[in-house]
Order: sequence, then structure tokens, then C-alpha cells
Amino acid sequence: MGFILTILIIVALFWVLRLLAPYILLALVRRQQKRWANGQQGGGFNAGSPFGGAYTNNSSESDKRKEGEIRVEKNATSKQHSRNIGEYVDFEEES
Repeated sequence: MGFILTILIIVALFWVLRLLAPYILLALVRRQQKRWANGQQGGGFNAGSPFGGAYTNNSSESDKRKEGEIRVEKNATSKQHSRNIGEYVDFEEES
């Protein structure tokens, strides 16, 4: 009897979840739409970001450049490759 009760509970949970899923998804979509709308009106794209605007540019740096100016910053990295990475072994099959 316990096995049948467990199966009935699982089926009931899936059935309830199937009935509630559209309402839950609609609420999530509306919440995200409000975040996007507030983020675009309230001072730029990153204002409504999930990271709390932590990745916004410094205003003092952006004020120094003219509008439309492109700047590419690249860090110099030195990669050292070792040619001595191992020994090549050729296996031969013996019959």
C-alpha cells in the first residue's frame, strides 16, 4: 500500500506543477520585464543587471574620451612553450 501511495503522491505533485507552471512562468517573465524597463530608464544597461551594476565603466574614464572614439586595451602576456613536452613512442603490433 505504501508503494501505491508514493506513486499517487508523485503523480499528484506533477499534476499540480503542470497546472501552476504557466502562472509561475508568467510571473517570472513580468518580473524580468520590469527589471529591464527600470534598468534602461534608470541610467544605462548595467543599472538593472543581476550583478547590481558592478561592471559599469568609471565615469571619469569615459568623460576623457570623445564620443565615438574607440580604444583597445590589451595586456601583454608572454607565453613560454616548451618543446620538450615528452618522448614520442611508436608502438608496433606483434602477431
